[in-house]
Order: sequence, then C-alpha cells, then structure tokens
Amino acid sequence: MKHTAAGAVEAGGEIRIALVGAGEVTEHKHLRAFRDVRGARVVALVDKDAARCARVADRYGIKQRLTDARDVFSPDVSDIVGILTPPGTHAELAVEALRHGRHVLIEKPLALSMPDCDALVAASTKATALAMTGFHMRWHRLLVQAREVIASGVLGHLESIRGTWNSPRGDDTAPPWKRTRGTGGGAIVELGVHLFDQWRFLTGAEVIDVFARGRHGTRDDESATVSASLSNGMHAEAIVSERTSHDIEIEVCGDQGRLRVSCQRFDGLEVFSRRETAGMLAPRVRGIARAFRELPRGLARMRSLGDYGDSYRGEWQHMVDCVREGGTPECTMLDGRAAVRVALAAAASASSGEAVRVDEAPPCLSAAR
Repeated sequence: MKHTAAGAVEAGGEIRIALVGAGEVTEHKHLRAFRDVRGARVVALVDKDAARCARVADRYGIKQRLTDARDVFSPDVSDIVGILTPPGTHAELAVEALRHGRHVLIEKPLALSMPDCDALVAASTKATALAMTGFHMRWHRLLVQAREVIASGVLGHLESIRGTWNSPRGDDTAPPWKRTRGTGGGAIVELGVHLFDQWRFLTGAEVIDVFARGRHGTRDDESATVSASLSNGMHAEAIVSERTSHDIEIEVCGDQGRLRVSCQRFDGLEVFSRRETAGMLAPRVRGIARAFRELPRGLARMRSLGDYGDSYRGEWQHMVDCVREGGTPECTMLDGRAAVRVALAAAASASSGEAVRVDEAPPCLSAAR
C-alpha cells in the first residue's frame, strides 16, 4: 500500500476504510458488500460496545477494533471513514472526520435536523476530502435502468410516482434509538427517506409539500403514508411499514406508459405501454422471457442478497473510485439534506394532521405523540 503523509492514495495504493458503528446494517450489509469492492479494504471497526465490535471484526477478519471514533480519523489509519452510527451522531462524527482530511460516507438519513444537515454541507464545502450520503438504492441495478427508461421519454409526460418500503422490525431486536421518531426511528424517518430520495433521483423534481399520516404501536411511526406534490407537477406517494413482510417497489406513471420496479426480484423491472395491462399476453410473455434471461445473474447474486445487497457494493465502489480518480460523489450532502427536509415536513404533517410545505418544515423532528 502506498499512502502519502497526508493520507492521500498514490497510484496503485489500496484504499483503507474504517467503519464507525458495528450494528446490524454494518454487519449484514456493508461488510458483506466489501467482499466484492475492488481496490479497498476495511482496516478498522469502531463501536462503543467492545464485545460486539470484536465479534463482528472476527467474522470479517478486521484487525483493528476500537471504541473511540477519533482513533480512526488519523491519516495513518484510514482514507475513508464510514459513519454508520445512529443518525443523531452523524453530524458531529462526520464534521470531525472531514476536519482531519478523511473522506466520509454517511449512512442515511444524513442527520435529524436542518442545523446538523447545514453543518455537514458547510464542512463538506470547505473540506478537501470528499463527502457522500449513503443512499445505496441509487446503485440498485433495476432502479438505474428505470431511471434510464424515464429519461428516454418512453413514458411520456410524467404523472405520478408511488413507492412502497416494508421492513419488519421486532420489538425485541430494535435498538432504543429505533423506537422513537426523535432519535431517527420509525417508518417515516428510517424508511421514508429512501423513497423521498428516489422521488428526486428518478424524476429530477423537488418535493413541494407533503401530507402524512402515521400509526403508532409500541414504537413511533410503525407504518405511515406520505402524499406529496413535486415541482414538475407530479403526484408522489410513499407507503412505509415496519410491521409487515419485506417489500420494496416503485412505480412511475406517464401519459404514454408506466414502469414498475420490484427491487427484491432479479427480473423486477416491467414496462407497460399506455394500452397494456399486466394480465395481457404480450407483457406476460415478456415477463417469462425476462425471467429466464435474468435467472443466471439472479442465482449468482443470491449469496449477496441479490440486487438489493449489491447496491451496497455499488455505493462503496463508487466512493472508492471517486477517491482514487478524483471524482465527485453522485450523492452529495445536499441530496441527503433534501431527503431529511422532506422527512421533517412529513413528521410535522403526521403530528398536525395538516399538509406542510417542505420549505416551511420545522428545523427538527416533531414529537410523534
């Protein structure tokens, strides 16, 4: 490995990555994805829970196990720091890492307040290092293809976008921060931000206003619906739940056709013309042909959680390539800020029962109940 005194990677050097936070997503998604990331290696893992840190590090062969994040901000330790901690801690950790010249990838949501988001935007603007928001679904193979279909104009004038994200959480396994809206838990904040970002990623439009309803149980916002108006005139809808079976689906409708992406199916991208329905012969034949065509790829990726799991590899490979080649990350602090702002408006709407303009959203998360 070749690294300069300032920690910059020289030609041929292996990029060193330190991950801060050894929770479920780090263990089962980020670290799993690194098996196939080229030109980089996880050299350090940090978690306040030393026993958990050691267990996860043992599983993936990571030598350095630390309990203080500041220990990996040195150029002698890392080139990129992944901030994978509870969202209320993101801003403080990432700003300090940037001040030390470390590149950072920050797990979504970027933060839980506009002041923290603005601090991250300001720090990334001043820094010589790169900063990226970790919306891994931007690298989901089928959503990348869907974006290309939309950009081609084949759907015509865009009318609406609908997203569903269901991810069941057990009461006995959810950490304390995932139980309350104010600490980043619940379907509106933890799941909704993915769909709020996809509205922007797929359509190029901004969110103008939202109306949301949430349902609470033993935890805040166990399920919610969010309706929105976009700057291009489209209507948007998000349905999110932490109480039903896994599903991630996005549908975009235009006046000349529609597309649907089932993100957990290897053959999950379907495009329908204006006069087609899902039950007609032609789309069903296309679907059968697509399933056989995509089957080898789908089987090969099952060990890495399919295209969903591979999207984590994609985001990290993109970050590594940007650091090595001097590129600009495609998902910036401003993108992370935009999704948080929609979440703040949605949370305020769910609490008040009224529609909320995104540019008038409160700066911090409103109480759930």
